[in-house]
Amino acid sequence: MNTLLLIIIILTVLSVCLMFLTCFVLTKLFIERKNSFNFYADYFLLNAVAPMMEIAEQNNNLNGEQKKELVIKNVSIIAQEKGYSFKLQLVSNRIEHIINLSKNINYDKF
Repeated sequence: MNTLLLIIIILTVLSVCLMFLTCFVLTKLFIERKNSFNFYADYFLLNAVAPMMEIAEQNNNLNGEQKKELVIKNVSIIAQEKGYSFKLQLVSNRIEHIINLSKNINYDKF
């Protein structure tokens, strides 16, 4: 009788451990998948910045700050349409990076 009880206890403990491990792995996979979705959303939005900057650059009536605001507004609209979260700092940094890169290239030409 004691061995049967011991076997039942061991099987119960093993099944509880297996259930816990399964829940842990599924939670970990869900978090990784959610983070990878955010990565692709950010990647998509960052790639939308340059074309929006080209469109804003064609408008000669705006100064630099107004063009930047226009680009941010357009990218935020794209993010909203796609259901992505909009990260202002990320997009703003991308705009500044492209501007600095453009200045360096134009400086080297002269």
